[in-house]
Amino acid sequence: MREKDMRFGGAREKRVRAEGVNMRLGRIGMSEGASAAAIAMTAGGIFGFESSLLYANGNSSFITLPLAALVSLAVFLLIAAMMEKSGAGNLGQLLKTAFGAFSPLVAFGLALIPIYAAYAPLSQFVRAMHGLFFDGVSYSRIVVFTFPAVLVCALLGFETIGRTARLIAPALMAVLVLAAAASSVEFEAYRLFPLLGNGSAGIAVQVLRGIGVFLPALLCLLVNADGLNGLATARRAGVRAAAAGALILLAVQLSLGLCYTYKQLAELFMPFFRINYLNKFEAHLMRMDKLAHMTWLGGAMLAGAFHIHACARLFSQGFEIRDIRPAASALALTAALMIMIETESGHAAAAAAVKRFMSESGFILAAAPPLIAGMLAVLRKGTETRRARA
Repeated sequence: MREKDMRFGGAREKRVRAEGVNMRLGRIGMSEGASAAAIAMTAGGIFGFESSLLYANGNSSFITLPLAALVSLAVFLLIAAMMEKSGAGNLGQLLKTAFGAFSPLVAFGLALIPIYAAYAPLSQFVRAMHGLFFDGVSYSRIVVFTFPAVLVCALLGFETIGRTARLIAPALMAVLVLAAAASSVEFEAYRLFPLLGNGSAGIAVQVLRGIGVFLPALLCLLVNADGLNGLATARRAGVRAAAAGALILLAVQLSLGLCYTYKQLAELFMPFFRINYLNKFEAHLMRMDKLAHMTWLGGAMLAGAFHIHACARLFSQGFEIRDIRPAASALALTAALMIMIETESGHAAAAAAVKRFMSESGFILAAAPPLIAGMLAVLRKGTETRRARA
């Protein structure tokens, strides 16, 4: 028995040394990775947008978000194919192969995308919690209540995040279905019009904004591809997550469009909270609307941990740090400080400008570095192969 334990311990020690001292990676399967990415996409798509931007000239989001999922998936599959061709096991290795000594700078720039993807929905949730549960309590206290859980989950690692996501995904889906079903009594088809009120240019802009919801979560899967037992599993997880996220957001935005006109939606803060009519049945369901809000908060916190862990791992790989805990702690603190600056210091206008810039330019910032890195890595691999044959 002791010899078996020693063999097991030796194998585990060897695996830990190979992966890094505290990279917090672990091993999960396709369903866990798909659940984590789908929850991140859903949280960003439902709670990460500013209503005044999304519904400015019409509600075409139930069209543009599925289109954004398709574009993001195409970019994801292209990057994964180039990673496979170049021999890179994860996104950090791809950047190092392509950019060499400059890879830390590129990794630092690319890491801004997941940290923004974590910040955007959580900032909306902090404001919603202030209005719904903790009126009179300062925003900073709510942040202090929320972000330690996000940080702990990120520090526990990719395996913990994935397995937790698989456990809570059915509960999140049930809450979404119940909320939409309870509000179906208010559905009116005429509220969907004008169907293409944004025009072709506006729809293109909305698609680009939607890519900022899907692509960061897919890139997080590539950052942790070796924790998903390889690129093949990461690719399958990404396809399933994008399909699930697109279908959920299609249903949610269609429900919103049937409940409210686009002018009403543009004036509502986090409008999906408004279609939750479960409080009408509080005698039977014990204020399920409040429980639904807390369930969604749990999903948003897990999505934040998913992005922060991937961001910390990419940063640590770029700078060859064998421990993600300092980076994860600093990134979680950065996201918390961004929310405090937005809500407490009177810089709401500056925060809105940053959100607008990131929502409209996030596609370029997220897609360009991996695509360029993939092309450079494939070219370098081809050159090395030709030299070896010569």
